[in-house]
Amino acid sequence: MIKFLARLFGAKEELKQLKKSELESYIKKQLDNNNINSLLKEFSGRIDEISETIKERCDELEKAELQNKNIPPRAITIMEGNRNAYIHKTMHFTGKIREILSEIQTLADSDIIIDNISKISEMLDEYNKTTQKPYYILQEFFANESHKVALGIKEISDLIQQFRENLKQSDAHKFQEILSLLNKIRNREQRRKELENQKKELEKNLNEEEKNILILKHEIKKIKESSEFNELAKLNDKLKIEKDKQNRLSDEIYYKLAPLSRALRKYAKISFDEKSVEIIIFDPFKAMAEIETAKLNEIFLRLTKNIKERKIGLKDNVQKKNLLILNELNPGFLRDMQTKIKIQMENIKNLSIEIGKNTLWSKIEELNKEIEKKQQHLSNISREILNTEHEISKITTDDVDKKIIDILKSLNIELVEE
Repeated sequence: MIKFLARLFGAKEELKQLKKSELESYIKKQLDNNNINSLLKEFSGRIDEISETIKERCDELEKAELQNKNIPPRAITIMEGNRNAYIHKTMHFTGKIREILSEIQTLADSDIIIDNISKISEMLDEYNKTTQKPYYILQEFFANESHKVALGIKEISDLIQQFRENLKQSDAHKFQEILSLLNKIRNREQRRKELENQKKELEKNLNEEEKNILILKHEIKKIKESSEFNELAKLNDKLKIEKDKQNRLSDEIYYKLAPLSRALRKYAKISFDEKSVEIIIFDPFKAMAEIETAKLNEIFLRLTKNIKERKIGLKDNVQKKNLLILNELNPGFLRDMQTKIKIQMENIKNLSIEIGKNTLWSKIEELNKEIEKKQQHLSNISREILNTEHEISKITTDDVDKKIIDILKSLNIELVEE
């Protein structure tokens, strides 16, 4: 048994020095010379021998007769049931072991072999649990025969445990572990290469988008330098001037009518045209623009009359000021103000129509939206580049290299410079 297990380990050699480029081919050669399959076949053969011995002992147990003939029938029935169960479970267990070993004899990967051997250990644990009761009962009737079967099972258990542990420590397993680690290095280097190519592609896309943005900005510049845009800019300036005039006129009207606010609020409650009065209160410019001159004049005249007749209660100084303002809001003033508003609104309308016919602003707006979209894309690409760089920085083979060196050291092998 010891000689068989010793074959899992190579003979100790003097320190061997290898270049990194030679390592993989050397290991593969060693694995060819240190074939696990032949050792596994021997191990399986030994398990087969023990299994056959267990079968013979189970046959002896099955045929064994009771020495004590005075045992009650009920006890005999219990014994027979447990004997049959114990023999059946034992034969099933050894059969499954042989089946697994038969399947793994062609495997070359020691990790997979160890995993399968571990499955046998798990099966053994389950076997021990399910046969514990039958075994203890059989000890009362056939102590010698059942003990012999249990010894065979223990021999299998010890052999499996020892083979698995020694296989883990074997040179062959170490060589295969190094091959696995070399593959891991290759995979990481391949991943790094993929990420670096991905980064290059992202940087290419980034440069292309930056060029596209410059092209779009150049198009906007060309539009703004064109004579057509110059005319459009002049129209926009005129429109701005007209709107500024309108805003100033709106402010003028507001500040003109603001002192009348209290009187107008009180008058609205007794007026027959409350809606028009409220427009004058809350939007004086709209009132001047939309309410007819005659109606406005009538409202202001009635307001004047109500103030003078003291139907609207105001302080003397407020009343005096309100009457002065209302005196200024005569038909001539109202007509002039409404004419100004009408002219301004007409000018704004005509300029807006003229500007609306020109598509340059909409073209510039479209180009700016496209630039904004591409700048967002640029931001996303930049973020992807940073993420990719971060992923690349995390890829290292230092940990794997150290494991390889440690395993090689246990094999008395040293890596040297190329």
